Amino acid sequence: MLNQRTCPTSLEWMLLEDCDSEECCLWNPSSMEKVQLPRARGIVYDCCFLSSSPGDPHCTIFLVDKSESVVWFCGLGYHDAFREQKVEHDDGGRLSGAVMYKGEMYLLTWKCNLVKLDLVGSELRWTQFTSPDFSHLLPTWSHGCQYFLVPSGDDLLLVRALYTGGGIAFSNLSGFLVLRMNFNSQGWEKLSNIGARTIFISNRNCLSEDCQGKFKRNCIYYARSGDRRLYLYDLEDQSISVSLPCPIAHRRPVLEWIMM
Repeated sequence: MLNQRTCPTSLEWMLLEDCDSEECCLWNPSSMEKVQLPRARGIVYDCCFLSSSPGDPHCTIFLVDKSESVVWFCGLGYHDAFREQKVEHDDGGRLSGAVMYKGEMYLLTWKCNLVKLDLVGSELRWTQFTSPDFSHLLPTWSHGCQYFLVPSGDDLLLVRALYTGGGIAFSNLSGFLVLRMNFNSQGWEKLSNIGARTIFISNRNCLSEDCQGKFKRNCIYYARSGDRRLYLYDLEDQSISVSLPCPIAHRRPVLEWIMM
């Protein structure tokens, strides 16, 4: 892992990129298996997704640059280089999120509208869902705007971080608002709880898992930049608790969640 840039994918694989040579591979931390990829020379990306397991002959890897609304993609086994596609969505400007949900790629615009991507031949095509305004669901005291797109079982969730003054930073966080996409009405609906699931939030990637006794249900885990402590927001009583799972761990500014 020395001198390697790491980026988790939507499955149990990680993207490793050598900082000097820009050589890339997919790595499975459980099996230690590696799959070689074309070089990511000159590619800027925030997140990485797989359409399916690398063993699938139709597996495609996607690298997303949210600030430029650019998606790079490569079919494993049949593309010898990453291909670039600018996503000209109707809202213009940067993307706020990206996610792989039920084997399909979705992007989130800064206006919280969804853009569904489809790989047709060697190019990407997209369809935008324009959602009704949901500002009436937001508390009047909340300042700033930060959204996280989270696949959660059969649902696609939009998690809004609620801040009280001082700008957008988890140190100013007072809670979360959770919304679910209703694909019939193409609108976001408020959720009061997420049942037996647990959400893990970061600026790099987000996960949702069935707690199965391993985590506290109906909660959201997150961490602050440079802080080794782990924070837990309870959606039921809206409380925030703190734990220190590994006192000697070095905490980098970037947090990535990996489920093994």
